[in-house]
Amino acid sequence: MNKRWRMADSGWRMGQRGRSLTIITARCLLLAALLFTSGCGEGYLAHMIHGPDKVPAAYTLADRPTLIVVDDPAGRFQDPNLPAVVAVNIEFNIKQNKALEAPIVPARELADMQSKLGDEYARLPIDELGRRLGAEQVIYALIDDVTLQSTSGMYRPTALAQVKVIDATTGKRLFPEAPAVIDPNASTRGRNVVAQFRGGTSVGADSQGAAVAMRRELAEMLGRDIARLFFKWKPPEIGSRFEER
Repeated sequence: MNKRWRMADSGWRMGQRGRSLTIITARCLLLAALLFTSGCGEGYLAHMIHGPDKVPAAYTLADRPTLIVVDDPAGRFQDPNLPAVVAVNIEFNIKQNKALEAPIVPARELADMQSKLGDEYARLPIDELGRRLGAEQVIYALIDDVTLQSTSGMYRPTALAQVKVIDATTGKRLFPEAPAVIDPNASTRGRNVVAQFRGGTSVGADSQGAAVAMRRELAEMLGRDIARLFFKWKPPEIGSRFEER
């Protein structure tokens, strides 16, 4: 016979530690029962066991040749190379998560066209840019704002972009869906995407080197977060300070 059952049946006294464990176990079982009978516990317990649910894609990309364009006309990043970093991270995360099987126009081809066109590049419509490079749809991101310092002495880098998906064959905006009736006073903004460091920092953040590093990491994060519009992704655990990149 199992020794644990023999002890219970024989009337032997349990030690103080044993009684404490028994009480704790009973309370946990009672709490679980109350949660389930109240109708709100099943989801909570599942969340505690399995973590938060995946966030669904905001838009499912058609599997068509695609161009990724990231514009920073106001120089918010203070580095002309960082929009390309955003674009590379959009492409990487889309491919890594199999949100698109069709080819993506190499960034080098876009850079060559920009160099060739000079000032004309900024005036070229997004859909025409896509057609010239053999794309059927364009993921377009406009950098709206980049901020490193949130309050005096405290740094919490944040970047804001507005994102659109354009059909390069028709010029129609696919995402966010354009209104059926165009109001000249209505906003034509894209979908806002915000990338932000999860925790602030104040140590050494005012140095030039630290600012450069933070902007680059912010560009990588923004690219990842823009890409997440197009596939399911799992948010970090509640209370976690870190997130898988």
